[in-house]
Amino acid sequence: MSDDELYELTHKKRFSARLRALNAMGIESRVRPDRTLAVSRAHVDALLSGGMRTDRQPRIAEPNWSD
Repeated sequence: MSDDELYELTHKKRFSARLRALNAMGIESRVRPDRTLAVSRAHVDALLSGGMRTDRQPRIAEPNWSD
């Protein structure tokens, strides 16, 4: 995503504030060597459209006792 798109998404200008806002929204980002953020547009679209889970709690495997 572009710098302008990240501003529209987070309403933050500073790097650290953007990173905190993205983390709070459950949006994955990567920090480039030049200290800019890389955010996948596809991830954001899927997350905001309800297509992805953000709770990240592992499923608990249980035996099937119905036999």
